[in-house]
Formats: sequence, C-alpha cells, structure tokens
Amino acid sequence: MLWLATPLPAQLKIRSAAPLAEVEGGTVVQLLFHINNHSYQNVPTQLLFSGPFPPINRISDTVIAAGDSLLVSVRLYIPRKAPADSQYVHTLKAVTVNGEVAAATALRLKPVRMVQLSVLQPEVYLLQRQDSVVLRLHCSNPGNQAATVQLTAEDPALQQVLGQQTITLAGFADTTLQLHMRLPAVSGPVLLKGTYANGDIFSLQQIPFYQARSGSRYNAAAAEMGKGHLLGLYSRLMGTQAAYYELLANGAEKNFSYQADALWYREAMQDQLVVMNTFAKLRTGVLEWTAGNIFKTDEFVLAGRGAQLAVETPQTRIEGGAVNGNYNLAGDMTEGDFRYSNAVYLRYEGRRQEKMQLHMQALQQWDGGARVNHSLGGGGFRWQLAKNHSLALKGYASYSTTSPYKTDSLYVWGGAGGLDYSGRFGKWQLSSANYISSGGYAGLQKGAMNLEERLSFSPHHRQHFWWRYSRLSYEPVYISPLYRHYPNIYFSETAEFGWQQQLGERWSLTLRPYYYREYLENTARAELSAARGNVQLMYNGTLSFSFNAEGATGTTNTDGHRDYSGFRIMSFLQYRGLGLSAILQHGPFYTGELLQMRYTGQPYRTYMIGPGYTGRLLKGRLHLSVYDYLSYSNYYRQWEHNVNARIGVSLPYGFALEGGLLAYRFAGTNVTTKAFDVGIVKKFRNAPQHPRQELELFFYRDFNANNQHEPWEGAAADILVKVGEEVLISGKDGRVVYRNLPAGHYPVSVLQAKGAYAESRTVMVKGRTQMAIPLHAIGTIQGRLMLQEDDKGQLPPITVKATGRNGKVYTVLSNEQGAFVFFLPHDVYRLQVEPGAQFMSPEGAQTVELQTDKTAEVSFELHYRPRDVKVKKFYSVRTK
Repeated sequence: MLWLATPLPAQLKIRSAAPLAEVEGGTVVQLLFHINNHSYQNVPTQLLFSGPFPPINRISDTVIAAGDSLLVSVRLYIPRKAPADSQYVHTLKAVTVNGEVAAATALRLKPVRMVQLSVLQPEVYLLQRQDSVVLRLHCSNPGNQAATVQLTAEDPALQQVLGQQTITLAGFADTTLQLHMRLPAVSGPVLLKGTYANGDIFSLQQIPFYQARSGSRYNAAAAEMGKGHLLGLYSRLMGTQAAYYELLANGAEKNFSYQADALWYREAMQDQLVVMNTFAKLRTGVLEWTAGNIFKTDEFVLAGRGAQLAVETPQTRIEGGAVNGNYNLAGDMTEGDFRYSNAVYLRYEGRRQEKMQLHMQALQQWDGGARVNHSLGGGGFRWQLAKNHSLALKGYASYSTTSPYKTDSLYVWGGAGGLDYSGRFGKWQLSSANYISSGGYAGLQKGAMNLEERLSFSPHHRQHFWWRYSRLSYEPVYISPLYRHYPNIYFSETAEFGWQQQLGERWSLTLRPYYYREYLENTARAELSAARGNVQLMYNGTLSFSFNAEGATGTTNTDGHRDYSGFRIMSFLQYRGLGLSAILQHGPFYTGELLQMRYTGQPYRTYMIGPGYTGRLLKGRLHLSVYDYLSYSNYYRQWEHNVNARIGVSLPYGFALEGGLLAYRFAGTNVTTKAFDVGIVKKFRNAPQHPRQELELFFYRDFNANNQHEPWEGAAADILVKVGEEVLISGKDGRVVYRNLPAGHYPVSVLQAKGAYAESRTVMVKGRTQMAIPLHAIGTIQGRLMLQEDDKGQLPPITVKATGRNGKVYTVLSNEQGAFVFFLPHDVYRLQVEPGAQFMSPEGAQTVELQTDKTAEVSFELHYRPRDVKVKKFYSVRTK
C-alpha cells in the first residue's frame, strides 16, 4: 500500500475554443481556453500568455481543484495597422511543478483592400519649348494587406509618356512618385485611373493640363465664357475599351454663370457616370454664391463637391464653404471600402493702402478614410517696400489627431513658413523664395525645405549673367493609425552659373555650367550627382531654331554604373505652322531614368523625332493640328510610332465640328491602338456678335521712354501676357493677335517681360483693335544731400521727389548720411528736395535723364535755415 502515499503526476489538459479565427483590425476580441484537471489533486497553476498582441485584461495564477476545469478568457486589442499577410499565433501555457501544457489560437485578419491616389500638384502648366514636366503622385495603402496597383491615363496621349506604372505597396504604407516625363500633347483635364491587379478601379483623379499658347494668331476657344451659352456633345476614344461620351455645357448671363462636364464610360468603368468640373455661380451685389465642384490649393488641397459663399468689396474678399472629397458629383459619399474626407474653410484677402496685401485662412478637416482630423490656420502678407522691392511673409500652424478613431489618440503639432523677396539694385536683381515645413505639418507640403535663390546682373540689355541655387526636399510623417512611416524621401539640389548674350537682333547664346544632385527613396533608392554643362543657341525670326546640348559626368548608387557620363541633345525647328523636334540622350539625367537603367542593367538611351503642323486654313474656318512622334528607348528595346491629329471646322449658325485621331502603342507592347474623337458644338448667343473682332497687341522695348515706337526700338518676343482669362506669349515679331473674341473690356497684364515692366491696362475691343505696349527698362539714380556747415551729426530723413515727364511722382527718403536712391524706368526726371523747416536747399530742382545702361548721380547742397532771434531788453527800476 506504499504506492498510495506517492502522489501521482497532475494530469492537466488544455485546449483552445477556436484554434483558428478571423478578426478585424481595430477591434477587441476574446480568446477562450479550457483547462481540465483530471487528477485527484489540487494543482497550483501559473498561466503564461504570449503572442504578437498583448492582453488588455489581467491573467492571474490559480489553483485548479481536483477533477475540476477552468475557463480562461483573454481579451486582445487588434491594432488597425496589423497587416493581413501574416498569421498571429497566441499561446496560453499552464505551468505546474510537474511540467507544462499549452494551447494556441491562430488569428487571421480580415483582408481590407483600400488604396488611395492623389495628385500633389493639381494643375500642370506646360510652357512653350519646355521638353519635360514633373508629375508628383501620392499613392497610399491604408489597407492591411499588400496591394499591387497600376496607374494608367484615360487620355492616350498622356498614357504614351506616362507608360504603365505598376506599384506594390505593403499594408499601411505610402509612397510618392516623382515622374519626370516628356510633354504630352494634351491640353485640358485628363483622368488618371488607378486599378487593382484584377482590374477593379480604386481611384479616378483629374489632372488639368494647361498649355501656354502662342499669341501670334490665337483664336478664341470654342468653349469661351461670355454672355451666351454653349453646348457640346462628344464621343471620345472610339475603338478602345476606354471609350466614353462627354457632354459639355457652359454659359453666362448678367449675374449668373455655370459650367458642366459629364462623362459616361461604357466599358472601362462599366457604364459609370462621372460629373466633374461642374458648378453654378450667382452674384448678387457684394455676395457670390457657388455650388458644385470646388477646387482650391493654398497650403491645403480642397478638391470635391460643396458650396461656397463669398463677400467681395473693392478692398476685401471673404469666402467660406464646405467640401466633400468626392469630386464626382454623381458619386456616393462613400465609395468602395474607403470614405471621403469632409472640410470647412474660411479665407480672407484684403488690401491695406496700396502697398500691403493680407491673407488669412482657417480649415478643419475630418477624414474618415485616413482616420485622422486636421486643423490648420495662418496667413501672411505681401509688402511693396519700394518701386522695385517687395517682401512676402507667411506662416501656418496645424494640429492633427487620430481621435476619435483610436482609443489612445495620437496628436502632433506642425508648422510651415515662407519668405519671399524680390528687389533690384541698379543693374543687379535679387530674388529669393523659401518655404519650410515640419514633417507632421497637415498642409500639402510635409517635411519640405524648398529654397530658390537667384542673383542676376545685366550690364546692358544684350548681356545677362546669373547665379542660382535651388533646393527641393520633402520627408513627410504621418500619425494616422492606418499608416506607418514608409521610407519616402526626395531631395534635389542645383547650383548654377549662367551667361546669355544677344548676337545681333535674332541670335542668342546661353552657357550654363551647373551642379545637380537628386535623391529618391521609396520602394527603391536612387541617387545621382553630376557636374553638367549646357549650351543653347537660338534664332528667332520667321524661321525659328533652337539647339540645346548638355553633357554630364558624375556618380550614382547603381552597381556597374557608379561612375557615369552622359549627354543629351535637343533641337527644335519651326517655320510658320511647320515644326520639327528631336532628342538624343545617352545616360541618366534624373533618378527615374536611373531606375530604368538599374532594371535593364544597360546604359540609358533614348531617341525621339517629332514632325508636326498646326495652323488655320480656309480663311480661319478650318483648324488643323497633326503631330507624329517616333521614339526609341532601350528600356523597352523597340521603336514607338504615335500620331496625334486634331481638326476643327466652323459652320454657319454657331455650329462647329471637331474630330481627332490618336494612333499609339503602349511602351513595351507590340499592339498599336487607334482611337477616334468626334464632336459637335453649338453656340447660343443672347445678342449678335461682330464676326471679325480682333485684338492685336504689339510689345516693344521703349529705350528712350517716350511711349512711342521708334524704328530702331526692337520688338519684344516671348512676353507672357494675360488677356482676359487667356495667357499668351508674344511671337518673334512682338505681337499677340487674339481673334474671334466677343466685344467688351479686357484687362491686359504683362506677367513676364525679361527684366522690363509695363503697366496694366484695360482695352475696349470692338471690331479690329490695335495697341502698342511699351516695355520700360529699369534704371538707377543715386544721390547725396551734403550739409555745408561743419557738422558731424546725422541728418534726419529728408524727402526727395522725382517727377517724370508724364507727371508721375516717385518719392524716397534719405538716410542718416544723406544718401538716397531711385529705381525708375527710363525717362527724364525733375528731382526736388523738401528739406523741411530745419534746412534749405538753394539749388532748387535738378533735371536728370535716366538711361538703363548707366547710373545717374546727383547731389544737393543743404544749409541750416537762418533763424530770427528776438532779443528782449530788460531795464532796472533803480536809476542813478
């Protein structure tokens, strides 16, 4: 019977109530474990729980009675950012003096597919002779599983240069794409489509492309806004799966205007209606009401549907509104697996006197998709310090929090600031533009340090030197529980010296040695730095010619190409409506090209030649535009042949027919796709319009400042001017010819005039209207007030006035040493000192003829003004 005195080993058994379970992120789950004691003894038991997610309840040690059982409950919080690509095994161990037993539960997260796409610069401007453009896209994956997505453009012309962008994002990751690409032959809004690997669409983004137009013979667009109405019906991209119908309408009455754009996709989006760029605007007195699509970009991008109320006076504008982030008016408030953001905003703009402009804004956004709230506010001012000096300063603060989307909310303060200055000192000109923001800033540019410094010197109007430093960098930080910080760093830096020389009236030569460095880190890391030299030769005339050659030598972080050299040659030839462009490049010049070189293992090479024609025939009734692009890249190792043809025909009674052909082949494929466009447009006018109204502007450099064009004063080419709502560029003959526009008053503002200036004006257009606009160069008058008495003291500020021949008066104050300076256009000025009550100037006024290639120097004598001293006589009352 001795064996009865020996205790038997405790026999514990443990099992999980659910060995495999599917759960959702951001929830609390309960795991159950059953422990049975099959022995005749009470067993002291230590419970040990382990797993990726810690328990939120306390698990205490216990004693399990003989023959009894225990149900152990373990509560876990499943983080929202837990990826669904893994299994999460959690184990409960029951440890006794005789050993241990264990049971496990494997958790799988319910897959959430949720990819979002946004465009960081909502508008892209394509300038003439610009050979490339940088498109910045932000792609984020708030879902809990890795996703492979493709980005394609609905416009084949943009798709031709964008290519097929395939991105793989881990769960809760994001990346920024910096696409440096050749210019597409498009103008207007383009849809960028994001699709999953199975073809499901997760995002549609509209990117407006604006092309600066040649003003040599520019006709008003068919969709011009005016008092009247327009209706257009199009069938676009026929013959492809991306075919769609489009209905355009716009119009205006006295106080009411509207615009509508509806697209019906047949196959690509399974009969989906997209209504965008649609709004109605009503103005009553100082109030302006807007409803429909709202788009704003100032520190924070607001693009969607909503309403706005504005109060505007000649000196002040206050606007406020609410925006829902779905830009498609026909879409739901929630699309698929993610929700759109909502925002309210308030903005103030005002002018104080003539030299100070103020702006302030505040915004509150609650984002259900990203599960984060943003508050942002701030403002700034622009101050015209003097005629040729201006200063702009702005500052913003933001506060972001994950509450109420997370139990333990996170928050972060952010800030951003900018400082801009522009000034001219005689023949020198300085410009500085700086913007810095913290990584957690809620605005558009997070973690940015953007610097642009430029110093230029023009000894005369035919020669120009400049020094420039530019830096662009960003490194954002996110606190949303649906994101984790994904390596997303971009940096570029340029330091250059330039020299430009006019060779006669039509030739110009530019030399530009510079240093360039670029760094990109997201799903891959690419870095290059190089010393480069650029030379450009241009001829401007009836026949225009441009030759641009550039060489580079530097280093990269790509094995096999640590040290590299490259070159590229770009040329352009144009005669009337005929044009021919060509590009030859060997070696990478940007990180995107470096990544292509890394994938292929071969040096980067690309060739392109593009003939084309654009012009008007049949007395302007037929507009024809045809371009052909032949290109080769060793990334795809094949030639591509792409044709883009557009035709427009004006018909009686306000009708117009439009057609187009796109024949293109996607990069990396051997399939050629042909797409056709056809449309009809009808204009409805409230009043008869003059059929041949035309505005002709002639820009010339008014060297003698007499506001009259002399035979020896040359025409000013490439002047950027805004006429109404159109931005045009003057031709080689200095002219902008704007045809077929409605009668009325049009504001004319010179936006860029190559170191000269012209005053803004309003032109009444009726019939054929011509106007010559002089461009005045800037000169310097340096002066000194000299006190003749031997006085070592400092002078108080004294007013000096300069009056031009047109009667315009400019005023400056002298400094403590009596020095003063004027920066004025070329003219004859009458200078006069106003010395005040303490001093006098016996010389009176002086006449100075100011020339831009010389600094005029003047001096004025100052004397103390005599004072009358009254002496009082005092007599004593005592007399002898």
